[in-house]
Amino acid sequence: MCGAFNGEVKGDPALAVWCHCGLCRKQTGAAMQLGIFPELNVLKGADNLIAFKANPESATTRFSCKTCGSFCYKVLPDGAKVAPLGASFGRRTRRQSDLPHFLCRQRRSRCHVSGIATA
Repeated sequence: MCGAFNGEVKGDPALAVWCHCGLCRKQTGAAMQLGIFPELNVLKGADNLIAFKANPESATTRFSCKTCGSFCYKVLPDGAKVAPLGASFGRRTRRQSDLPHFLCRQRRSRCHVSGIATA
């Protein structure tokens, strides 16, 4: 949001969803529209990012801007990069209403994508 970070994604997202996990809702106040991209490059501001793990055992790392606190992207345990599908990356591959919803229950390790269990 402040312009200190600039990233670029290449290719269409392997998966695009509305994420309803507790961290996304805490960060934005609502579900967050995210995409898993085959390639994400930091063009500007790599030295201005804060790396955050929700807990010491977490294999997912979230990166946010030190200047304004905005979420920039996260890296999943398998190395896949997840970025918000907003104006900062300037891409829209599908109508927002067509995206599946990713739902996680905080007290369970079970997640659902559009009603399909994905343990």
